[in-house]
Amino acid sequence: MGGYYDSNKYTSLTNPGSEQTGNYGFFLLGEQMVYWEGGAGSDQGLSIFGAFIYAPQQRINTLPWFASAGASYRGLVPGRDKDTAGFALYYGGFSRDLPGQTYELILEWTYAITVARWLTVQPDLQYVINPGGRSSVGSVVVVGAQLAVEF
Repeated sequence: MGGYYDSNKYTSLTNPGSEQTGNYGFFLLGEQMVYWEGGAGSDQGLSIFGAFIYAPQQRINTLPWFASAGASYRGLVPGRDKDTAGFALYYGGFSRDLPGQTYELILEWTYAITVARWLTVQPDLQYVINPGGRSSVGSVVVVGAQLAVEF
């Protein structure tokens, strides 16, 4: 857990001609392995995680509320001990000073495939509810991938 302070200047969301110096917030993060495949000390198994971030100055923070939670499992598929499957839920609450914007909710599924010690390929699927915090915009599916190369 912790907090932050940023001494930069921020433009008001309600009055674009007005600026404010300084911004702050608080956060709480956690991750814990709750099941070890093969017993304690194993790097295979189920982990859960969560985060909460609050930036109280709604007049300058587009997303003053953010929370996430999820789970990952390393070695879920037999014979793929270094791969990691994951699911997460993300929630962002928009500032009350942004008319027409309420919240955005994202459900994410991903699977990191360890091809070699130095190469990982990670396809990703996201379902976004209220994109940009606007209920007038239909939900969307986002498909992506990440390639990690370790030199």
